[in-house]
Amino acid sequence: MKRFLFILLSIVAMSCSGGRESSPFGGRIEYVEPESESKLQGTPVLLDKEILDVFWVAFVSDSLMVLEFPQRSKLFSAYNVNTGECIDDFIYVGRGPKELLSASYYDQYLERNDTTELFLYDLMSQEKFYAFNLTEAISSRDIHFRPLGKVLPNTLACLNIDNSTNLLWRLTDNKITYQEVTTSGEILNTWVIFPDITADCFSFMSICSALSPKKDKVVTTMSSFPLFCIFNFDTGERRTFTSAGNVEFENGLAEYKSVNTFTDGGYINVKTAGEYICALLEYSPGVGFEAPVSLQIIDWKGNIKRQLLVEEKLTTFTIDDDNMLMYGRAEDGVIYRYDLSEYVE
Repeated sequence: MKRFLFILLSIVAMSCSGGRESSPFGGRIEYVEPESESKLQGTPVLLDKEILDVFWVAFVSDSLMVLEFPQRSKLFSAYNVNTGECIDDFIYVGRGPKELLSASYYDQYLERNDTTELFLYDLMSQEKFYAFNLTEAISSRDIHFRPLGKVLPNTLACLNIDNSTNLLWRLTDNKITYQEVTTSGEILNTWVIFPDITADCFSFMSICSALSPKKDKVVTTMSSFPLFCIFNFDTGERRTFTSAGNVEFENGLAEYKSVNTFTDGGYINVKTAGEYICALLEYSPGVGFEAPVSLQIIDWKGNIKRQLLVEEKLTTFTIDDDNMLMYGRAEDGVIYRYDLSEYVE
């Protein structure tokens, strides 16, 4: 990744041309039609009623699900997804050696030697990035963190690249940026995500991202427009795609600034499953779609291989990559399980 500094700086200098197809990510918007469409049936997962206030559906592996509860004194709880049993709670809120003030999880984990570690970061207090040993916590009821590096000020989220670098997205110079940062906090590279748009519009353009399996590409989605952008670290190429027939970003931006709302849909979240991207797209009411959300399965060239219509109004989701299962939290707090094995290779 270190070799793409010059490429990134060149991209930052690019400006978007006018017109209905100009992209907030830079360049033009490419229309891509789903190659196939079908319905995705979900099965309710019976868990403790207390999960109704869960903020995030986090890690899932085999029969184990870990949920994040940011409003509680303990931030994470592990459940058996088959029985609904709460196995244990982990990580108190605080400033102690085994505590975090605001632990956040971005669906990254590492499995090796029969040990699973979740990657957590604390933005409020210690400004550190950690690997949390989940296996040891369950077996010994003890908390252990492995340092992954420093989180810089104004960081919104972070992903781990390798043993020496992390990818942070931050507010810098009134821009929303991705930055390649060493574990000691040295900034190696900067990518401005929206070249022509300042950070004061971030409230409606909140984004989600995922790294490719080889970590040579990143996909970024928008919550207020049905757009996704794939950026190639090696070549510097960035391409923006949509499956919506009429995406007028510039007109939509002007409308938002005048009435503080949007009529289009947008992506709820994005994950990876095997060699594919899984992006959950929410439709606005009255736009004529058969379901409130759809799961788009996308390859790293931007082709939407399948569009799976989901009847449940999901607010977030995660992927059990080993078993090709998706777990999603609906608006009513129920968590549903979906089998992706016939759709994802």
